Amino acid sequence: MREAVQAGPAVPQAASRLERVMGTRVPDWYDGGKLAALGDIVVVTANYRVGPLGYLYLPEIGAANLGPQDQAAVLRWVRDNVASFGGDPRNVTVGGQSAAAYSALSLALDPQTTGLVTAENAEAYLRLLDAPAGADTAKALRALSVEQLLSAYGRLAGLLARPGNAAPPMYPVLGGPGLPCAWQRALADGALEDKALLIGTTRDEATAFFAFDPRMQRLTSVGALDILTGQMGEQAHEVYQRHAARLPQATPAQIFTAVQTGELFRNGSLQIADHHAVGGNATYLYQFDYQPAEDEHALGATHCVELPFLLNTFDAYPHSPMLGTPTDVERALGRTFATAVAEFVTTGSVYGWPPSAPTTTTRIRYVG
Repeated sequence: MREAVQAGPAVPQAASRLERVMGTRVPDWYDGGKLAALGDIVVVTANYRVGPLGYLYLPEIGAANLGPQDQAAVLRWVRDNVASFGGDPRNVTVGGQSAAAYSALSLALDPQTTGLVTAENAEAYLRLLDAPAGADTAKALRALSVEQLLSAYGRLAGLLARPGNAAPPMYPVLGGPGLPCAWQRALADGALEDKALLIGTTRDEATAFFAFDPRMQRLTSVGALDILTGQMGEQAHEVYQRHAARLPQATPAQIFTAVQTGELFRNGSLQIADHHAVGGNATYLYQFDYQPAEDEHALGATHCVELPFLLNTFDAYPHSPMLGTPTDVERALGRTFATAVAEFVTTGSVYGWPPSAPTTTTRIRYVG
């Protein structure tokens, strides 16, 4: 029996801040039991440290990428213990969604287990805690309660918040434990070679981050370009105009959101899949297109919408605007999608899905 390790979940929009700041996991959303039964696999879901407990960058006191180190510890635990649960430690699939998809990729690329956080953010965090920098930092931090640490992190998030920026204040440091180099470099060096890959996005990922923000919905084209230029430089104009031409009826807010979907989610996934497929590796690339029949907030196929379909946890999302009221049609789509993922975990391929081939009609499998 094969096991699938979920490198950690992301949560629906209403609770995404809770997950990033407090490290809370809600079992009903991520219950892997039905997926395990469907594919005759062992599903391992693990907690790991996030926010200041996982990503505070103070290497002088040993605080550097503790979250990724937790994830690596999970894989070591699976290697040593999963046979007791009927799993095969020689046959492990690591998967994740949202931020955890980056974690899964890093675990696959890091030779130890096979984003950049600035020092300024760490210093600002220490100032909010009134904690000294230097030799006494570790002692001062350990004297504080978890509630104090998280409260200061929340204040830091408020101070650093910028329109159009969905990134948390702290995340893994490039070059630190668990993230030895950029994924582009690791791919070029062949770190993912000979590993089967299933990767995908939803069609409208970024709506979850901006659809409920009145400031973003009131954007003008000038305002949208100002934000994008700050994020992307001068290429922002060309990228914005390309999306505007593709979406002639869209508002500036919708064009901005489409750009963010591409820049934050889709483009990197396509680059990874194409590179892997060109190298002759088994590669399956999908786009999840389901959107609710009644879409009051124009979410489309938004961030996280594929999760209840994969795990058959529809009942854990009552009255969710991203899901609507699931019918037998949605549940059947979920079984089809989950079966495909379970087949990949079990065999490294997906029956009925042609492998991704760049520049061809079989490059992307559209789901929903």
